[in-house]
Amino acid sequence: AAAIRLVAGQSPTGMTNGPYVYAKAGDTATANRLLRDMAARSPQPWFVDAEKASVLLAKTDSAGALSALERSAATSGAMWISFVPLRDPMYDPIRHTARFAALLRQAGVDPKIATTPVPGIGR
Repeated sequence: AAAIRLVAGQSPTGMTNGPYVYAKAGDTATANRLLRDMAARSPQPWFVDAEKASVLLAKTDSAGALSALERSAATSGAMWISFVPLRDPMYDPIRHTARFAALLRQAGVDPKIATTPVPGIGR
């Protein structure tokens, strides 16, 4: 509930983690509405597919999330890596997959950076 209060005032169509927070809290209707609003902008922002990936990860759809990240990489290059820090727990469900490692390598990032635990930070 506290996380939703924090994102409630954010721009509904700007770059935000709001859709992820709503999806993680179980409010997928709001998350999907925000995604549709973002995707309807013209031109479509670079982060729409990265945002879709975050919502799909919150909904435990790893395959869909990886597909969204691959679309993001195809349309916007490596920009997706700046959307959420690579060591964020959001990526845990896909962190050790071959597809995620391929996306990282395509972005010029050593996969070890995203898979090596940060000392002192528990998961």
